[in-house]
Amino acid sequence: MSQPPSAPGDTANINVYLHPELQKWVYKDPKDNIEYEYDDEKRAWFPMVGAATVEHMDTRR
Repeated sequence: MSQPPSAPGDTANINVYLHPELQKWVYKDPKDNIEYEYDDEKRAWFPMVGAATVEHMDTRR
């Protein structure tokens, strides 16, 4: 895990960090503040389901 994978629309990877507890790469979208975790096996980004994601979804109604 030396280099982060490229995040969508973030070619400089300025919004990608290694999550200290999960030991996974995380990308935070600056447009909507939703966090995505990188799945090494599938080599793809997936939304992290947590309190912040659920709260964001509630405000979109």
